[in-house]
Amino acid sequence: MKLLELFGPIIRSQSRRAPEDPTLYKVITHTDTYCGRISYQDNVLMWLKVTGKSVKILKENIVQIMII
Repeated sequence: MKLLELFGPIIRSQSRRAPEDPTLYKVITHTDTYCGRISYQDNVLMWLKVTGKSVKILKENIVQIMII
């Protein structure tokens, strides 16, 4: 218990980011196909990192998602 008290301020000061998903996805929409990594998503949209840029995709437009 003493160790937790000693290192508590250090642990709390570090930012708690979710680990980045290294999986490569192929996302097919009604208008286009994208290959990249998901950088953010919620219930409505998904941000996909595609070769140097990010693409915002509305989830209602997604036809199929495959893991490459």
